[in-house]
Amino acid sequence: MMIHYNSNKKDNDMRKIVLTAVSIAMASVPLAAEENSDIRDEFVKQFREKNSILLRVGVDALGGKDDTSTNAAGDKKGLDRSMGFELSMGAEEKVENFEWGFRRIMSIYGYGDGTYYNGAYKADISNAGIETTAARYFKATQYFKPYVGVGLGLNINSYDDNGDYRTSDDY
Repeated sequence: MMIHYNSNKKDNDMRKIVLTAVSIAMASVPLAAEENSDIRDEFVKQFREKNSILLRVGVDALGGKDDTSTNAAGDKKGLDRSMGFELSMGAEEKVENFEWGFRRIMSIYGYGDGTYYNGAYKADISNAGIETTAARYFKATQYFKPYVGVGLGLNINSYDDNGDYRTSDDY
């Protein structure tokens, strides 16, 4: 099957207009990208001048400690858990001593997975979460910055004893 298109002057003029518009649009894409790059670079520069980047990494000092005991029959009792962690990232306004500032933080944490034993009873426990916080702080010194803030987060606490008593996920 062959399709034949019979063009006239009006169609050719329209085609030229569309082709010209598409060519201009395609040629301006690199210019728009360059302009966006300049705007982004300027934003990053201003952000770094006004804010300090916060990065906190922590581990649970008691994590990984096996506090189970075994009786004469060989039954375990207690909690055996792995080490927990916290990773926080944020930004804080640069202010002088005795001035108010604003801080934003996003945290991800895990309190460590554990296994609870009580004789033949055994349950797996885990607790992890994510939260974001905004705070207004008073910079008294470099290391003393009392604050008041509000946060929103999600915490997932899981308890599974393999059907012996209960299995739950709490949010």
